[in-house]
Amino acid sequence: MDPTNDKLASAGFAPGQLGQIKPEIGFFVTPTTLLSIAGRLQYVTGLNGEMKCGANGTSACSPLTTAGAVLLRATFLLTDGPFRFTFGGQIGGGYVAHAQVFPLNTRCGANQSTQCVDALLGGPFLIGPTTGFFYEVGDSVDLVVGVNSEIGAPKFTVNFDVDLGIAFRL
Repeated sequence: MDPTNDKLASAGFAPGQLGQIKPEIGFFVTPTTLLSIAGRLQYVTGLNGEMKCGANGTSACSPLTTAGAVLLRATFLLTDGPFRFTFGGQIGGGYVAHAQVFPLNTRCGANQSTQCVDALLGGPFLIGPTTGFFYEVGDSVDLVVGVNSEIGAPKFTVNFDVDLGIAFRL
């Protein structure tokens, strides 16, 4: 990217684009406290590259389209019954990516006349609160809905994921 045209003037909002998958495995250390580890793999769409790569800078650069992280989580079940609210926190390492348009740089894409869209990374240290609920569907299956935040440092970002999943109790 062009350092003179690719500066962010201020903080703002940027989409993560397509989404992420977050497989998680954990165990209950008490009936209301769940410790787990989650892997977060994000795929970012809509990015394009400048013509600065290859021999003599004549081929398009391939922007980063994936970001990964590993998070340790503590989740506390706040209510009893089949519908249980949760609150917790997570800490880990890796990156969160956001798609960012650079309107002053129009040398991207195959025709070299498109606004540049690249991924900005936050991390590699990630921490943040989580909240959501478990809904008991059967004797050993729960529907899980959560809103998880990842605050990244030293490359600062604040990210929110809305997750939907199924939990199996063994």
